[in-house]
Amino acid sequence: MKELIGGNKAIFVVLIQDGDYTPKGNFSSPVQLTFLYENGKFVGKLPELNISSNIFDMFGKSFIGVSRNKFFSLSPKRATIIDMLVT
Repeated sequence: MKELIGGNKAIFVVLIQDGDYTPKGNFSSPVQLTFLYENGKFVGKLPELNISSNIFDMFGKSFIGVSRNKFFSLSPKRATIIDMLVT
């Protein structure tokens, strides 16, 4: 993940619920649990926030990549990195 983000700051989303898409593909969701990720380390917990994008952008021009390694050793999941609007 650090290789994909470089020296930029990122928001690591842990818990997201109740998001929705419009017929045009616009997506928005509140995010309940996030952490600030910077230079390969978690810097701190962030307050609840909202994210939004469009499905075509999320897997098009806003798609940065998927981590090569698993993020947590006991989970098969990898980090998907997408540039989204945060409010």
